[in-house]
Amino acid sequence: MRELIDNEVEETGEDLVAPTAEAMASHESFVMDTGGGVVGLREMLEGAARAANRKDDDHLIMPDELTGIANSLGLWALTFFAAQQAAQASLAVERESLRLPAAVAVAGRNGNGR
Repeated sequence: MRELIDNEVEETGEDLVAPTAEAMASHESFVMDTGGGVVGLREMLEGAARAANRKDDDHLIMPDELTGIANSLGLWALTFFAAQQAAQASLAVERESLRLPAAVAVAGRNGNGR
């Protein structure tokens, strides 16, 4: 299994690390790599940080033992955010459906000379 992972990292690792390397080189923001891919790409990510002259307190590459926890928290936050967005969209539709009959009733009253 490790051989398969090593081969994949060797073949596609540079493409996966390129966006992070660009962000590190720009020095415009704090760069944090937290996903499970960090485990297999650590050497390349650390190389990108060194090439960009990033100091240890100027970026974070999540320790291997914490990547699973970070992924779980990220998925939980993403799920929570998606549920919140869906609830807000549903409420907006419900509010709009309640306004339409009220607007029709007001228009009807105005048409009756009131």
